[in-house]
Amino acid sequence: MNTAAAMISAHPVDPSIPDVLAECIQACTDAALACTSCSDACLAEDAVAELRSTIRLAQDAADMCTTTARFLSRLTETDGNLLKTILMLCRDFVATFAMELRTTPTSTNTAR
Repeated sequence: MNTAAAMISAHPVDPSIPDVLAECIQACTDAALACTSCSDACLAEDAVAELRSTIRLAQDAADMCTTTARFLSRLTETDGNLLKTILMLCRDFVATFAMELRTTPTSTNTAR
């Protein structure tokens, strides 16, 4: 059982799909770590100035993933429409970053 699943099972509010929720929280956390690692790897490249856009997108995507995981972790009086909007926004941030990676030449592309 991962941390998200343990947190959900210990919470007095019982979400309708606890396993899916735990997997989503974990996926957001994993994506945030991958984006952060990619940003750090880009900073170590010799041509770091050419990677500014990639670094910025990686940091933005990491922040959005972290924020999404935090929103999903709040089970009390959740607003389903707001959560859907946040999830779609997170998906769009990560998709934009993924498109950037396809065109970014780096020697250590950790997120591919």
